[in-house]
Amino acid sequence: MWVKERTPGALLDAMSKGRMYALQRSKEYGLVLNEFTLLSEATGGSAISGQTLRVPTLTPVLLRLAVSSDDGRSHQTAVQVIRSGRLMKEGGTESVPFTLTLRDTAPAAGELSYYRLIIGTGGHSIVSNPIFIRGE
Repeated sequence: MWVKERTPGALLDAMSKGRMYALQRSKEYGLVLNEFTLLSEATGGSAISGQTLRVPTLTPVLLRLAVSSDDGRSHQTAVQVIRSGRLMKEGGTESVPFTLTLRDTAPAAGELSYYRLIIGTGGHSIVSNPIFIRGE
């Protein structure tokens, strides 16, 4: 969950706003989603899971993600970045820990789109809630 403090109120607030991700892990280790942020190069605005970034139509945006493991060791893992149901980055593997920055273009005026992540396979995976983006 994306929380500033680990209190019951902060956890409930994050859940109600969709600022979280699903995690499957083994007892040996789990993946950690350290960052999943959408940034507008035009406005400097940003959004995380559960939020909507409003940006000027067809302007550049950056999607940043960072993943590590809670055991501090390196692990190979699959990475899929999805934009509105279509794979934006597919089939590649990364060595955890890693950071990726992908460039994309904001949707047309009035259109709503979203980004989500599927990282890992089998017993070690992360599935994110979406970050929404609206062209204005």
